[in-house]
Amino acid sequence: MKLEQPILGRPALLAACLAAALLGPPTSRALADTAYVANDLGKSVSMIDTETNKTVGKAIKVGKGPRVLAGTPDGKRVYVANRASNNVSVINTKGIASTRFIRGRGTSSSAGTP
Repeated sequence: MKLEQPILGRPALLAACLAAALLGPPTSRALADTAYVANDLGKSVSMIDTETNKTVGKAIKVGKGPRVLAGTPDGKRVYVANRASNNVSVINTKGIASTRFIRGRGTSSSAGTP
């Protein structure tokens, strides 16, 4: 019997859970009108207009294996836990671009707002 690899390693999963717990669900009207969806194989995040259910603009490049997304309460940023690259991408929702990466260190990583 072949065992499958976990979707997220422990460090990335802990970082994603911490970010989701600290940031909570997005409350901004801008984020309410747009859904952010991780494209694992495309190493990107797509934006979907929630009224038309159609993609908006180009996919935003992030790290390898994006899995878990969390938005800040003010709607200015979306954090993306990238499983395969062991980091977290930070998306600026105003400029609609991946602004930076928060890198994991050794066997653990964490994310938070500055």
